Amino acid sequence: MLIISDGYLGKNLFQGKEMLPLSNQFIPMFVMLFHQVQGHQSLRTVVMTDVAGFTELMRANEPHTLSLLAADMEVLRTKISQYGGEVIKVSGDGILALFESAPKAVRACIDSQHELSHSSLKHRIAIHAGEVTVSGGDAYGDTVNICARLEAITKPGTVSASKIVIDLIRSQNLPEPSKGGKIQLKGVDFPIEMFSWGDTTRIGKIWRERILGIGGIAAGVAIIGGYIAFTSRAASDQIAKSKGNSHLTSKKQTPGDTSVAVTADEILDQAYDEVLQEIEEYDSVKTKAVEQVDPQRVLDWLKLNPLGQRERGKREIEHWTLVLTAMNKGREIAGSKSTPDEIVQALEKTSDPSLAVAIKAFAEEFKKPK
Repeated sequence: MLIISDGYLGKNLFQGKEMLPLSNQFIPMFVMLFHQVQGHQSLRTVVMTDVAGFTELMRANEPHTLSLLAADMEVLRTKISQYGGEVIKVSGDGILALFESAPKAVRACIDSQHELSHSSLKHRIAIHAGEVTVSGGDAYGDTVNICARLEAITKPGTVSASKIVIDLIRSQNLPEPSKGGKIQLKGVDFPIEMFSWGDTTRIGKIWRERILGIGGIAAGVAIIGGYIAFTSRAASDQIAKSKGNSHLTSKKQTPGDTSVAVTADEILDQAYDEVLQEIEEYDSVKTKAVEQVDPQRVLDWLKLNPLGQRERGKREIEHWTLVLTAMNKGREIAGSKSTPDEIVQALEKTSDPSLAVAIKAFAEEFKKPK
């Protein structure tokens, strides 16, 4: 509560500090600004969206991308409104919306992704719930910040949600989400358990299957350690020289000495951010390669980036080499300007058993579902 008396600002606002003298001219303006910043707090379900690879898409073809975005935004707005949500803010390619009902928020998001499944743009949608402050046409608070972090690591084309949202929608006859595991978000003091619809989240599936090729937290830690060694050898050597090998053993640190832990955390954060950025860039490259029927684009990118030097990347190179082989053979048969469907049809008519694997690889990337 704000108390102003005889030109003084009530000390309860400053938790017992001395009251501050205010001029009569300043009081009305201060009250107005305080009211605007304070806003209205309530428990809400937060939804945030954005488009994967939007900046690169804009560089490639701005008018076309903006046209696609306008159509997709209309879908999102319609679904949000249909399920009782409110669009609070639109920032470029993303929407911030609030719902009073977690089940309705989830239904709106799942329906939105279903409607957008045929769009050339791939949207990430995240949901979190908690206390939110609404003020000046925007929403603030830890709940919004956590939702933004979740949205940033959500796989394009899917909906992710925190466990608190899942707890709020139990017994609501909604599709069962996939578990993404617990993650430590940057800037958040506690781990967040993630779930998703449409596919598993980036952390759950891509890290444990697509990038790592294996499952389990222990394996994930081992691979992240390998990535750090691969990308941050100099920094690791510097730690070893200054502190010996104590950070690799069970030897206790000197009380109050946190320099090694802080440095290791910084390296881990950097590696984590770099891997996520690499994955997103790779997804964008593949999307463009499929749109332009250009498998060579993926191969060129893999050969120039660290992912291509790791085991999973080497398998991706083998896969896209098969895709390129099938495309070249298909165009020899169907013509140099043949479409992916025409290439698939031409390849399926061949009886060459040596092409079977290549045909399957090409169909996985280019054949449209019936």
